[in-house]
Amino acid sequence: MSKFSEYFNSTYSKLSEEKLTVTSSQLCLLKLLAGGAVLREIALMCGKKYENIKKRTNNLYKKFRVTNRADLIREAINMELIKTGDVTRRFKKRFIKREFLQDDCRFQDLTDEEVQYLNLVSKGKTQKEIIYIMNFYGLYPAQYVRKCICWKLNCKNMTQAVRAAFILKIIK
Repeated sequence: MSKFSEYFNSTYSKLSEEKLTVTSSQLCLLKLLAGGAVLREIALMCGKKYENIKKRTNNLYKKFRVTNRADLIREAINMELIKTGDVTRRFKKRFIKREFLQDDCRFQDLTDEEVQYLNLVSKGKTQKEIIYIMNFYGLYPAQYVRKCICWKLNCKNMTQAVRAAFILKIIK
């Protein structure tokens, strides 16, 4: 089972005990949101004002007791209001944050230099400060260390790498 289906088909649901009634217009809005359309596009498609669509979306958030679009869609799928097939690739790209799983790591053994780099980044140090503290000879060695960290932890950027390092207890 893919990470995406696990995310949406989780047994966890905030609203499992309650039965919500959803109108046909709210159901239509849910399907458009699952399609990855932004509110302005939905307003144009429905012939409504942007403010009205925004208000209706916020009402759905309150009704489902969620704070973001991904959770709203997950709750709608768990309640079987929409199907996972209604969720398009565009929605996944825009609204699903890449979940970090420990199984994703290629290697958990980082060098001491890479761990030190991660610690400095987690403390909010800038690239110039890190180069000075770690005695790198210019920008390229620092970039190389950063790329190695991201590759080893299977992350796209240093923010994800720091998060992964915290989860794996590589840094504190």
